[in-house]
Amino acid sequence: MKAERCPDSLNIHYKYAIGHQNSPIIITLNK
Repeated sequence: MKAERCPDSLNIHYKYAIGHQNSPIIITLNK
């Protein structure tokens, strides 16, 4: 998971997704 590559908007979602192992990538793709 490379949160650094994601923009500021997705960066927050990406970091939040890392805490949730249920669906880390889905949250990023969702928004």
